[in-house]
Amino acid sequence: MLKFLLMIPILAAAIAVYGAPIIVARHRGNKNTAAITALTFVAGWTVLGWVIAFVWAFSGDDNPEIREARKARFEEEVSRQSEEQEQNMLRQAAERAAKTRGREL
Repeated sequence: MLKFLLMIPILAAAIAVYGAPIIVARHRGNKNTAAITALTFVAGWTVLGWVIAFVWAFSGDDNPEIREARKARFEEEVSRQSEEQEQNMLRQAAERAAKTRGREL
């Protein structure tokens, strides 16, 4: 029974690795996701088939809509971080000014 329980995480990891080309292709919005999925299921058990599917999943022909959405999310995140940084700097300057005023009294 213990051997069986130890095999569950190993089996889950093996399935995740085997399906990695499919996951990458779907995440990147690759136009050839269906073909990559078929290749993974048909020839993924061979190392060469899996490598080809994995490389193909990372190929540059991803969906432009997803690329633009990714770019917009990135720009929003950068903007949010810039605003937070500016607020922190203003807060720190105000704290320093308050401490300085306290020493002058």
